[in-house]
Parts: sequence; structure tokens; C-alpha cells
Amino acid sequence: MTRTTSTKRRAALIAVAPLLALSISACADSSTNTTGEVEADCTPAHPDLTTVTEGTLTVAADVSLPYVDVDDSTGELGGVDGLVLNQIAEMECLTITNATIHGSTAIGSVQQGQSDLAAGGWYWTKAHGKVLGQTDTVYYDFTAVASQDGQYSSLDDLDGLTVGVTQGSLYVEELQDVFGADNVKQYETLTQAMTDLTNGRIDATIAGSGETGYQLSQLDGTTLSMQPIEADDRLEASLSYGQVNFPHTLGNDSLTTALDEDIATLREDGSVQDALDTYGLTDEANFSGN
Repeated sequence: MTRTTSTKRRAALIAVAPLLALSISACADSSTNTTGEVEADCTPAHPDLTTVTEGTLTVAADVSLPYVDVDDSTGELGGVDGLVLNQIAEMECLTITNATIHGSTAIGSVQQGQSDLAAGGWYWTKAHGKVLGQTDTVYYDFTAVASQDGQYSSLDDLDGLTVGVTQGSLYVEELQDVFGADNVKQYETLTQAMTDLTNGRIDATIAGSGETGYQLSQLDGTTLSMQPIEADDRLEASLSYGQVNFPHTLGNDSLTTALDEDIATLREDGSVQDALDTYGLTDEANFSGN
């Protein structure tokens, strides 16, 4: 990834005003795929559901694992959000048309009425609620600390140690204030930080649980593990969990109702947990938020 998830989420919190002026022309180069088949006798869970294009759920897919992926050969959505949306489309007898649209432009696509919803680990925010519909929480993201055998869980535990973070993430300045710049090592990617952690060159990493869990799931035989970092006023992101949802067309009550009720069904029947497990988000807090 060229930018950190934490940076993207920060932008999502503060960039509502510019979103109002976004032009969909910025999406012209995005790749678009339509996937899924609907049986002739399919009965939708919500027959009154209306979408931008009849018969399909149009998704602005901000591709970033583990949240969203698009299969190069089939065009099918993957990632945690993608797996959940595939099941929602099946429940509602819809195909999925996904356009790969990065960053806040994905939100702009929804605001402009070009897409029904955005996917990509987007947090519920008051700012988004002014210009978008927001669903009930699908799953949770939190600030995680990864270390050998999960031995560290607080800023106090890490005092005097070397902590890896990704460049530009919202953790950098606060951690430098707590530990000093020399004890906070910055990396271009979390993958690089995990390599150094595996090899003992740093003591821990601090990042979002989504990216951290996914990175750990890609390591064979690792003794690394992650856990939520204890809430600490010195690290603002530790004070609350991110509520991942599907920002969607404001005022489309039929879509809000369908999404919320389908999400509830998929959380209850274990499908959301299965999607989290598939991409390494195995901490209980990713599902429960506590």
C-alpha cells in the first residue's frame, strides 16, 4: 500500500467539506467489474430495495487488504467487506458492479449518486453522517500492538523499547512525544516493520488491527501476536474502536434498512466472523468491539 490505513481513516474524519465538491471525472480510469448470477426464481430479502442501477449493487471499492480486494481474473470482490457484500447481494438477488476507486473519491462517488455504497474499512463518523447514510457496525477496528507472544499491551510496557510504525500514520507524532523520536522507527509499509519485528530488530509495532491481523496471517509459524493496546490519553486512537460500516446513499431508506437487517443476519449466523477469520482478524474485539 502506498498510504497507511490509519492515514486514510484520519482523512475520512476531516475531509467532508472537500468531498462535497468532488467530481466523478476523477473516477474515469477506475476498473469496473460485474459479478454474480441471479437465479430466475430468486426472492430478495427486501423486495422494495432500490439501487442506482436496477438489479445490481454498485460498490465503490477502495482496494486495501484486508478490507477490500478485487480478484484480477474474475473481478470478484474479496477482503472482509467484499465477502460480506457478496452475501448481501445474494440475499437481495443482485449482481455486484464494483469500481476500483481509491480514497475519499470512493465516498464522492456515493455522494454523486454513481455508487450505492463504499467499501474499504470505512469508519462510522459524525462528519460522514451529515452527507451519507451509514449502516450499523459490520465489525470493529482498533489500535493494536504486535510483539513476540503478545507480551506488550500498553504504552508503559513499551517504555524504553523500539516501536515500529508506518510513515505518515496518525500514531507517529504522539508516540514520538511519549517515547522520543529515536525509539519510534518509521517504515514505508507495515510488511517491512513486521519483518524487522520477526527478526528482533524492533520490539513491537503499533498499527490498526485490520492491517496488523492480516500481516500476521501471512507469516508462517510466527510467534508474533497482537492485542488491543490499553486506552491511554497519550495515544488518542487507543481511546475508542473504529466502527466499520458501509457508507451509502443518503436518503435511500430502503437501502439503509436492507443493509442493516442483512448485516444483523450475517453477524448472527457467523458469516461476518468467518470473513474476519479468513483475513486474519481473529481477535474477539474485531467482532465484538470489546
